[in-house]
Formats: sequence, structure tokens, C-alpha cells
Amino acid sequence: MDSQTVTLDEVWRLFRETDMKFRETAERFRETDRKFQETDRRFRDLEQQFKETRDFIEELFRDSERESEQLRRQVDRVTDALGYFAKSMVRPALVRLFRERGTPINHTASHLVCMEPGLEMWVELVAVSDEYAVVVEVSNTLKMDDVDEHLERLSRFKAAFPMYRDKQVLGAVAGMNVPEGVGRYAYKKGLYVLAQSGETVQILNDENFRPRVW
Repeated sequence: MDSQTVTLDEVWRLFRETDMKFRETAERFRETDRKFQETDRRFRDLEQQFKETRDFIEELFRDSERESEQLRRQVDRVTDALGYFAKSMVRPALVRLFRERGTPINHTASHLVCMEPGLEMWVELVAVSDEYAVVVEVSNTLKMDDVDEHLERLSRFKAAFPMYRDKQVLGAVAGMNVPEGVGRYAYKKGLYVLAQSGETVQILNDENFRPRVW
């Protein structure tokens, strides 16, 4: 037989090999299609997750805006209450309280502002006699930081407000709520401590107290 002659067996073998390759290719296509479908499903899941995340973030922003508005209203209420406390309770009591302590206050001033560079400050209240100027810081709940900030303020007060340079400057802190530890701290630093008591204000310092003078 000629070497170039193809036998029937060889033809069938070629058909089987070709058929097997077609089957393998078809299986590969099916596997590729499954992977595409899985990828498409994952993309849809991811798209849904992004949508849910976006909705969640938008809701957070809406909640934040509502909370910010509530916080602003709370701050306004606290500010109003603090302003009322300073204006209607502390300021009228200063004259009486310090006269009882032997310091004859003859006038008060509020909301002193210094804009001098390096000396910027805000002073809530000042009670003035011929000899003294009592500089008062008013807080809702008095804290250690309030005391320390007021001490720093007192150290610069005469430079910021030269009209009081001939006065002996005393310091006082007043609070609608004065924690005992904070009150003791202010006392030891030489400050008068004023606190709300019912419908009025009282000085918490005892008769042994000696104020610091600036």
C-alpha cells in the first residue's frame, strides 16, 4: 500500500480526535460563558451594594443635617440661658455681694471687647469700685479650663483695657453649675467663686479667703 494512502481507521481516528477537540472547545466556551455570567452577577451585586452604600451615606447626611440643626438650637438655648444668667442674676448680685464683702461696687460694665493685636479678649462682666475692678467670667457649667483661661485673661487685662490700670484687679468666676472640685480649684487660685442658689447668686468663698490681686 502507498504510504500516502489514508486508511479508514485513520480517518475515523482523525474524526474522533477532531470531535474531541470540538467537545473540549465547546466545554471551554460553556465555562467561559459561566464565568461571564458569574462576573455579570457580581457586577450587579456590586452595583446594588454601591446603591445601598450611596443611600446609606445620603441618609447619614440627612441625619447629620437634622442633628446639626438640633445642636444649633440646643446651643442657642444654652447661650440664651447663659446670657439670662449673666444679665439677670450675676450682674445685679455683684453690687450686693461685694458690698457685703467690704468692696463698695459703684458700677458694672458688660461685654468688654479688646481688638488690639496680641491682646484680643472678651470680658463678660466687670464690677468697679474706687479701688477695685472685679473681672467676672460667666459659664454654664464651670470647668477647670474656664478657670485657667480666666487666669490668663486676668494677666493681660490691664494691658487690654488701660482705663483700669489704676485699679486693683480681682478675679471672679460664676457658674449656673459649679462642681465642688472646680470651685476649690478656683478658690486656691485666688478667685471669687459665684454660683446660682435658687433665684439668686451667692459667693462660695468663706471669710478666710484672700483674693489674688493683679
